[in-house]
Amino acid sequence: MDLKNAVIYAYSSARERGESRSDAFFRAVSVYRSQCPNLPVNRAGTEVARILLAAVQSQLEAESSTMSLAATEEASLTETA
Repeated sequence: MDLKNAVIYAYSSARERGESRSDAFFRAVSVYRSQCPNLPVNRAGTEVARILLAAVQSQLEAESSTMSLAATEEASLTETA
């Protein structure tokens, strides 16, 4: 598993177990630092925040395009009826 996916998995699985956002974030930073031990904690936190933000943005974009596709299909069905 690459570092990006490991970070996302650590955060997501912690949240699924009911951990707070800050605890889940701490776990994700710990995973990141295990792969990059020389990186300062504050820099690791910034990198983890960027990884998680990019994951959320791509998920939102995927949902948006799915909703747009559904609306287009519904409009074409309405026009043919």
